[in-house]
Amino acid sequence: MLPQRAIGVSMGCCGAQMAACKLPQRAPLGGSCGHFLQPAARLSRRQRSAACVTRAAAQAQEDGAMLRVPAAAAAAANEPAKDSAATAAATLVNVAVGAGILSMPYSFSLMGWSLGLFFTLAVAAVEAATLCVLCAYAEESAATSYSGLVHAKLGPGAAAALAPVLYVYLLLSCTAYLMIAADCLFPLLASAAASDAWWASRQAVVAAVGLGVALPLSLPRTLGAVAGVSTFKVYAIAFVVGAVLWRALGAVGAPDYSWAAVHASTLDLSSPDCWQGLAVALPILAFGFQCHTAVVDLFLELEDEPSFFKQSGSSSRGSSSSSKRRPSSSTSSGSSSAAAAAGAGMSPKLRGMMGVAVASLGAMAAFYGIMGVAGYLALPHGPDSNVMNAFPASDPLMQAARAMVGLIVIAAFPVNHVPARSTILEFVSHHLTPQGGPPAATRGSGSSGSGSSRSKSASSSTGSSSSSSSGAGQEVEVPGSAYTAETLLFCGVSTAIALSVTDLGTMFQLVGGTAAAVLIFGIPGALLLKAATESGGEGQGGGRRALLLAAGIALELITLTSWGVTLYNLMGQH
Repeated sequence: MLPQRAIGVSMGCCGAQMAACKLPQRAPLGGSCGHFLQPAARLSRRQRSAACVTRAAAQAQEDGAMLRVPAAAAAAANEPAKDSAATAAATLVNVAVGAGILSMPYSFSLMGWSLGLFFTLAVAAVEAATLCVLCAYAEESAATSYSGLVHAKLGPGAAAALAPVLYVYLLLSCTAYLMIAADCLFPLLASAAASDAWWASRQAVVAAVGLGVALPLSLPRTLGAVAGVSTFKVYAIAFVVGAVLWRALGAVGAPDYSWAAVHASTLDLSSPDCWQGLAVALPILAFGFQCHTAVVDLFLELEDEPSFFKQSGSSSRGSSSSSKRRPSSSTSSGSSSAAAAAGAGMSPKLRGMMGVAVASLGAMAAFYGIMGVAGYLALPHGPDSNVMNAFPASDPLMQAARAMVGLIVIAAFPVNHVPARSTILEFVSHHLTPQGGPPAATRGSGSSGSGSSRSKSASSSTGSSSSSSSGAGQEVEVPGSAYTAETLLFCGVSTAIALSVTDLGTMFQLVGGTAAAVLIFGIPGALLLKAATESGGEGQGGGRRALLLAAGIALELITLTSWGVTLYNLMGQH
């Protein structure tokens, strides 16, 4: 039977070809239907008609074969483009580098410049390793988001516990943004207003930014143009680092500069101040490198064979179903196969993602090292927890830097609030449904405290209500009033905290030492511990099991120590 298209083509051209087949009586062999080994003069009308239909069908099949190649190319062109290794590395840097960079000089002043550089590299190395752990298990479990990975590998209980942690983390990050905005805009207003103007006080600036600017920006359910601030953010942060470096060079070159206040290391194991300084500085560093909640999304969108040394062309597009994540045959008992990613079974995509993680965190370490050392040298007697506050309000270069930072953090507030709102509403919707299932993948849950350019809204901006995914593909109707109520609560709580807390270093210490520690170290450690127990039950190699067990225990100890030291240090300050 001919395909429907072939029949249509044959019928459409049959009349024309029939005319061509009416040959003279003494026509030579063949003619237009010459593939039949009979003289054309002896062909009856029925034979000529059948021959032409057969020829038309063959021509239609040839046309279809010729058209299939452009159609396949068009389908491939319509597939979303995959990220190259360079693009993924730049995105990770963009996700992590942000507000935390303003406290790097403060953390270096607590440790000394050489010890600060050492711990910057050490924290970057550990966090790069945990990024690779997350990517290995994401590939094995076919997860499409951080929360989906936790649900698939650690169970619904762990996923339910993760949602509040993510929400608190993003809430405290947005609180830090309000504090930075107030610290940056307050000197600008104070220089332009009278000394007793109430609207130029820090409290007034915090309230105005939190309730007058951040709240209206956070009400829409889609980010729109606000998400495009990420490109501007990179250039603005580079300008801020350049401004601090320029001031550091000027300070060091001054004849009266004193090197006595500059210390290579403050390490003194017998001094309580040394341990207290490390307890404050290390969570700030950990917070600065946090991009873990975005890495699963980035790994999903990475090309199949990423490399920094080849151009990403048409091959970087989704060429076939093989470019999509292939689920494992057993996600519950196959954790050890992901743990074996360091072996011969590592896929090219996972190997390339490891290179992306190392390159991006290495670039961040260099970025933070320059900022930390430059700020410490420019202000050797002790920079403020927000380095912008330590420079004179009359400095025009730093005034421009303050304005840029203020705009960055104001726009970053809704970028981080949208995934927080989606996380908590999906959490509530999931637990209100009778059937449980994995939480919906929330693009944008990867937003870090620095503000993520990849944050997207989880719902439509139209209508009075919206449906939130819950369970295994279920749709739970979320009334529009829930979005408004959550936004009012989120902005109100973050504004209240920003009014009561004035030390940015304390806020970064709280965020980095508690919620971020769970996301960076706790979850990867739990994944490794589960893999160790499952590989032991399957009778696999004892050396690999011991390595997984040791790494998992070490990460969990880091998490618990970070929580304990951070809370103890914060209580001691008050």
